[in-house]
Amino acid sequence: QFKAVSTNLLDIITQSADEPKLLRVALVTLGTLLCAQDMSDGYWGNVQPLQCLNTILVMLEDSNAKLRKVAEDQILRLLRQHKLHKGRAVRAYVGDFCFAILKSCTRSDYKRSLYIVLFLESGMALLASGENRPKQYFDSLLSLQACQQAPLTAACYRTIDAYFQSPYYDATTTQTAICYQTLVETRSTSVDMEANTYRYLGLGSGYVLLHKRDAPLARTLLKKTCQALTTGCEGEFVQIHDAVGAGFKRIVGECISGVMVREALQAEENKDKEREKSFVCVVVQALEELLQIKYMAAWLHALGASKKLFETVMYLSGDGTSSGVLVEPLVRQLAGVYQLAEARSIVVDVSTHLAMGETLGVALRCVGFAGFLEIVPLRAGAATPDYMAIDTAREWILPLLHTNLKLMRCSLCD
Repeated sequence: QFKAVSTNLLDIITQSADEPKLLRVALVTLGTLLCAQDMSDGYWGNVQPLQCLNTILVMLEDSNAKLRKVAEDQILRLLRQHKLHKGRAVRAYVGDFCFAILKSCTRSDYKRSLYIVLFLESGMALLASGENRPKQYFDSLLSLQACQQAPLTAACYRTIDAYFQSPYYDATTTQTAICYQTLVETRSTSVDMEANTYRYLGLGSGYVLLHKRDAPLARTLLKKTCQALTTGCEGEFVQIHDAVGAGFKRIVGECISGVMVREALQAEENKDKEREKSFVCVVVQALEELLQIKYMAAWLHALGASKKLFETVMYLSGDGTSSGVLVEPLVRQLAGVYQLAEARSIVVDVSTHLAMGETLGVALRCVGFAGFLEIVPLRAGAATPDYMAIDTAREWILPLLHTNLKLMRCSLCD
């Protein structure tokens, strides 16, 4: 009875333009009816089911937010069901519908595309992912930057971030690498805070996903990823700095393994020429760069990522003290800026100053007491008189030691 029932529902929908409540009920009923039909690709080549599907799809572009939500829910229900049963026809059809609207987007007429992008935030991972489909989605979304509409650009980057984190994600490793490389290499042309925030969150999400799929392949894109994240700290937007810090934290917490730490330590011991290219060292170099004076506005979030790195390396290296050689550049840079802040040579806010002290404390526990004093000695140079056991400028080390030595194991020799 599908044809008769669906025909009546289409008539009700057509005649309910002035009755939004009735229209919403009819759309839900039609969506439920479509979910009850045969899911074979052959069935969905028929006119009647496609006509019903088109009726709901058109509502995705409606200016009424409630109607769009109802239509979106029905399409997502149908897509989830077809994905579960490995049906491709409906998913490809909905994808083609979205592509057609995105291609027609202009700066003056962008609302339709915005509504479709908002739908794709939940639905892109459910659409058919043929050989080139994921790359086509990315190209379409990133090309919308040219319209120079901040809400649209922000929605596109938010959709990309959601796509990488979707539980329905099923693109191949090759497709994932191609999509992620496209995101890394496509520089944002928007100055909008929200758009750039989601871009940097997407960089973190995408890298972690690719690393889980193929760690060696992800490793080839690590330096580009770190460079792209670092550019987010060139501005003054706190939300963007927070997104950059979150990206680094995810990469450190979910990608660095005990094997990586041991390999990096072995390379350092052997004075391997390639040691600076190890995963840990590349991340250390990136965070060291973020602690330069020009990125001062972003220090609070760079410190959060640095603390996560020290904690991870300390945990994965076993006894901890042997890891000092890996994080030495970052510890030295952090101690340098903390000393400047203590001497009031630079002015930082209270929260950043506290974060510096906490991060240095974790660094001390990471590299060990003796290792820390080798990196940051109590006497800074030969100019210090022999009768002075500690430079006046280094007195900040004493309260740092008092606070943290009781939290760690120390040898009697130390």
